[in-house]
Amino acid sequence: MENKLNLLSGILLICIVLFGYLVIKSLPANPYLFGSGDFNRIQSGVTNSSTTVATSSATSILSANSGRVYAELCNNDSTNAVWLHLVGATTSVAVNEGYHLQAGECYTIGPDNLYIGQIYGLASGGEVVVSTIEK
Repeated sequence: MENKLNLLSGILLICIVLFGYLVIKSLPANPYLFGSGDFNRIQSGVTNSSTTVATSSATSILSANSGRVYAELCNNDSTNAVWLHLVGATTSVAVNEGYHLQAGECYTIGPDNLYIGQIYGLASGGEVVVSTIEK
């Protein structure tokens, strides 16, 4: 009786381990393309830069990039805001339109909101330095 119980326990343990292995094996190899807590997946080919954004006219912050998978734009100013414009031309760039990036804030472009076009900025109150990271 004891041998049968040990045999059944061993078979049950093997079944549980096999089931767990099959479940883990069926999961995607990379559940995150980039971001969402998986920041270190991209280890090369990242471009870091900064741009001074004017108040008088639109300033190009990032060029269009069909290979873009991630970008982060940060307003490094301590006082002034910048308006980000995700448009193909400077003709539609204006203060109070686009994405309002407060002093000290960052805007992230990733798999959920991937934009590959050119990005312009227009500062309000004074020139603003915007730093960027792009892959």
